[in-house]
Amino acid sequence: MSHNTFAEPAVVQGHGGVQNIYNQSPPRGTWPVALGAASVVLAAAAGAFLALWFDDGPGGGETDDRRGAAVASGPAAGRGSPPPGGTGSAAGRAAPTSGAVGPTAADGAAPPDTADGAAPSDAGGAGERVRWSGTLRISGVSGPQLDQEPPVKSPYTRDVWLAEVDPAVLQGSGIGGVHIENLALWERPDAPTRAQCEELVATQGVAEVVVRQGSVVCVRTLEGRTAVLTVRSVSTDAQSGILAEARVWSATDMSFWLMSGGGTR
Repeated sequence: MSHNTFAEPAVVQGHGGVQNIYNQSPPRGTWPVALGAASVVLAAAAGAFLALWFDDGPGGGETDDRRGAAVASGPAAGRGSPPPGGTGSAAGRAAPTSGAVGPTAADGAAPPDTADGAAPSDAGGAGERVRWSGTLRISGVSGPQLDQEPPVKSPYTRDVWLAEVDPAVLQGSGIGGVHIENLALWERPDAPTRAQCEELVATQGVAEVVVRQGSVVCVRTLEGRTAVLTVRSVSTDAQSGILAEARVWSATDMSFWLMSGGGTR
């Protein structure tokens, strides 16, 4: 037998002429590297096996079911389940009832316009409501009771009457020779409101005023209402007297009489 080392497999002449072939042993330095690589492969295989086991193994499907149930019971599930036979979020929403108040975008209806329904006399509030308006005659014999609706003529309890005809003089309420200072001449071009007339009589009220055609006179009635007279015609006849357009507001304020104390002519 030869003990020589060859780079190729050694050929040895055996017994009976049989040739035996011996492969060369690997160098000793390569064994640790081979063992390390084998360990890495085994570790990777074990990790993959464990991952597959927990994913698809016993209980894996149950975990997925629990996850699906958690997703299904999210914020939408807290708003209540859909009614029987309904599916999806559209079925879970309640349909509008026929008793809903107000127009919707679907029917296109608009709320009724009430702006045109308000009377002009109510534009300033309840205090500006007109109780009566119309044309009346003021003579030297009798004058109107403006608190009546419509006003009536009276020779005694009257709010204003014609005391003189040339020039025409209107005089306020008077009992037993005492005349209340319940008249005031409005001299501005615009028509007065109830509040303006009320303030004018309270601050500048007199017992009588001289008037002519076109004069505007604010009046305080015996029951505390405010009125305004616009003179349309003046006659030198005491019977014919003065023709005027009148407006009487509804609001009353008896404090005027408490503060005025009356006056004498």
